[in-house]
Amino acid sequence: GASNAGSFEAAKSVRIPMEKGWITSGLKNVRHSHDEMNNTWVDMNGLFKVKKYKWIKGKGSTFTGDYDYMLHPGHAGASAGNVINCHCTIIYRRKLV
Repeated sequence: GASNAGSFEAAKSVRIPMEKGWITSGLKNVRHSHDEMNNTWVDMNGLFKVKKYKWIKGKGSTFTGDYDYMLHPGHAGASAGNVINCHCTIIYRRKLV
């Protein structure tokens, strides 16, 4: 989270229109919500809308109907279920016109 926050702050200082993208680690244990976010792009000031899941015995991981709105992977304001042990990263590109 701290690494993504630092790169986000640095990228905001670039004086060209930018977008940010969510990329997973590609590991087999990537959580459902983050796998769904993989290769999602938003404006630099935008938020990623990330589903919240909970574990239900016998049913597995189930969508709660709620979302975290995150500046980047590991965003400190998000729920623990979307932050703890997250290996995702944020990447940047020039904004497509």
